[in-house]
Amino acid sequence: MQTQTLQEELLLESELQDLYKQSRHWLSDIQFVEDEIRFFKDISNTYLVPYIDRELLDKVKNFTKAVFGQESNIMDLKRSIPEFLKFVAPYVTDTEKKMGIVLLETFNDLQSRVTDLLDTVREEKKQLFLILEDAMQV
Repeated sequence: MQTQTLQEELLLESELQDLYKQSRHWLSDIQFVEDEIRFFKDISNTYLVPYIDRELLDKVKNFTKAVFGQESNIMDLKRSIPEFLKFVAPYVTDTEKKMGIVLLETFNDLQSRVTDLLDTVREEKKQLFLILEDAMQV
């Protein structure tokens, strides 16, 4: 029975370490998104705004609004992820510490928000290239 308990503790410790590493990786995902948004802004300002006609103006406005709308989401995630890492760290180093459902709920929430952000930015990139394609045909 003690062997099973030890195996369960080792498995839990390993899973917590994986959860912690994955959570730390989100910070690099957020940095990637910030770089993408900076790229979107540069492309928009350099290639769209100076050469835009009325027909594309609404598309560019919607695109810009969507991109700028992500910035508050990014700032919130940049604050929430380190807070979560501080919350998780004691569980990784002390396997005796009892964890509650809050840890998993918070992890799942953050994971969902980061995934949604990455998906949204991917879609915004597609929209940018469609707008650029339309602008080049004018």
